[in-house]
Amino acid sequence: SKYTWYLCQHYEDSTALFEAGCTSEDENNDASYWATFFILFNNFLPLSLYVTLEVVNFVQAYYVDQDIELYDAISDTPALARTSNQNGDLGQIEYIFSDKTGTLTCNEMKFRRCSVGGLVYGNVTTVELPVSADSMGGGIEMPKTSEVTPPPPPAGVDGAMIGAPLPELQALAIVGNNAEGSPAAQKMGELLATCHNVVVEKDEKTGSTLYQAESPDEEALVDGGITLGYTFLGATSDELSVGHNGAQRTYKLLATIPFNSARKRMSVLVQTPEGVYRLYCKGADNIMFDRAGNYDLCGGQELLDEHLEAFSNEGLRTLVLAYRDLPQEMALDWLKQW
Repeated sequence: SKYTWYLCQHYEDSTALFEAGCTSEDENNDASYWATFFILFNNFLPLSLYVTLEVVNFVQAYYVDQDIELYDAISDTPALARTSNQNGDLGQIEYIFSDKTGTLTCNEMKFRRCSVGGLVYGNVTTVELPVSADSMGGGIEMPKTSEVTPPPPPAGVDGAMIGAPLPELQALAIVGNNAEGSPAAQKMGELLATCHNVVVEKDEKTGSTLYQAESPDEEALVDGGITLGYTFLGATSDELSVGHNGAQRTYKLLATIPFNSARKRMSVLVQTPEGVYRLYCKGADNIMFDRAGNYDLCGGQELLDEHLEAFSNEGLRTLVLAYRDLPQEMALDWLKQW
């Protein structure tokens, strides 16, 4: 064959590399060479087409960088296309799956409202004011939530869910048992400051103290304790320190049962500075209601259900808090089994 002559040469009487096609009788159809060429080179692209595609990707990336709708005014951050083919990758996305709302948002949790002693405190409309926690017995500089008094509801609109400012609840918690509703406020503040897994960390460079939590929910609840006048100062393996009313209270941490998907609640057993064995628990409403013995500190189950429904309709995440004082014998027996 005239196309494979170099394979048919005999050197020193050695056999040809390929016998087929080396004789005049073995001739191939020219159409077969076209099929071979098509199979071997079908994945090749002209260089000019490759350059054109890269130029198009570059121009599209420029438009992404200049898109005003992708600009974040809060952080002063524009969009940035880090690769030229990013636009093509984005064009292949058809569905976006999210396991929770916080995945695609800032995922910031704030302590907004609560129901204590049958009354609602706090409102969704708030502003952030930097207030030192030193006045509440701690040394942690935390952003505090200051209430904005909402306007009166229009005629014909039920305004029963408009809550009192949170500082009023803080005053009840600090006053103690001398005012109506203060036992519930105290227990709530103590629970928020003790029933959690938050760790206090200090920045060596700035000297500031910060909270590190497993989830934004935990940190928001500890901030809620600060709002009520109970500042979590730190913890060891067997003690919790809480600042309240200009003094430091130390709770003995006897047991911690963390939250999980099966229990849907978290519990801690502590011994208060007064020597009382107390179980604090927080969790989902249906789980807590099944285990509640009485609703004296919340105004009754029906009223609490009404408040929880109102909070849910406002888009707030809800949680139910509870406590129980245990006799010393019961607490010690349980600790032996634990």
